[in-house]
Amino acid sequence: MATPEQLDAWTTAGLYDPKASSASERLEVLELLVDGEGVSATELAALGPSIDLGWVPLLHWIRTEGQLSLSDLAEHSGWGVGELADFLGNSGLPVPAVDAPAFEPEYVEVFAALHEVGAVFSASVGPKLAQVMGTSLGALAEAVVAALLAEIYDPEVETGRTELERVSFNLSARDALVSSMNAIAPLLTLHLRAAATRWMATADQIETGSLRIAVGFIDLVGFTGASRGASPEELRRLVTEFGETAYQIVSENGGRLVKLIGDAVMYTAESSAQACNIGLGFVDRFRERRKDMGPRGGVAMGNLLAHQGDYYGPVVNLSARIAEQAVPDEILVAHPVPTEATADPGLCFDPAGRRMLKGFEEPVELWSVTRRRG
Repeated sequence: MATPEQLDAWTTAGLYDPKASSASERLEVLELLVDGEGVSATELAALGPSIDLGWVPLLHWIRTEGQLSLSDLAEHSGWGVGELADFLGNSGLPVPAVDAPAFEPEYVEVFAALHEVGAVFSASVGPKLAQVMGTSLGALAEAVVAALLAEIYDPEVETGRTELERVSFNLSARDALVSSMNAIAPLLTLHLRAAATRWMATADQIETGSLRIAVGFIDLVGFTGASRGASPEELRRLVTEFGETAYQIVSENGGRLVKLIGDAVMYTAESSAQACNIGLGFVDRFRERRKDMGPRGGVAMGNLLAHQGDYYGPVVNLSARIAEQAVPDEILVAHPVPTEATADPGLCFDPAGRRMLKGFEEPVELWSVTRRRG
């Protein structure tokens, strides 16, 4: 129960009005935050009277002050100060002042382990791994925060929630988020196994980082028109639907979704047949669900340079340029895809002529792949 001193402090800070119709609920919220979560009256007052108290559980968790400085962390975990600062920068994290408290004690064990991992790799590879890790974790963090925002401020949900219900939801979301962090390491192990399996199955020259795999590009004709004039909520749902559909189709057919680029998808597959089936999967799915959009795509096969989780080389460029030539609901492919995919009886390849593609000096012969009927 709040003390008279707390009530006076909250009233002075504009956080509590005993005469308001919602005073009892606001008091319950403040008591939950202070007594249940350890949020200080000073912290609440610093947030200001206009703060949405629904955010306080997350803000309090994020703003937890560290006890160790960058210098302390480096000393206890085996890093040099400059070395640790470079690692944080390469990971996309802000680098605090050397003597400013910024880290909790548990980070000593984390960074000690990272230092041991870094000692295994060469000086040129270590920073690249830090960049990939930082990019991936940064994207995950952005996605989680965006999901929380979407859930908290979903008009269909928000209108029916009281302030106490919003705070309670945020507490549950925060606890679920903390629990989910424990799942990252096991999930990473599964991804490492899958990546190693792909490399061993498709590596052409492992020492050069070259893989012989199929690569495909898909983009949605009509996406720009559908998104033009859409509200932020409608656009969010459209992008979310596209991303979820892309992951489902690629994974169902044994491929790997490399990246989503707006209304486009880049993916890889071990075989030409898999890559074709992924492309046709987009055509099938959107033909069933979205009449206002039509996927088009391109598939090519050959040696790709694998670098920091992405792929590069002429074959990647060829696939992207082929996709630009396709019409909605069409997947175009180049040699040797038709030859290598003939083992799949469900695929049919029809000549689509020779095309001049941007960046290629000679015309490229293309085929249109479809599902074999009958």
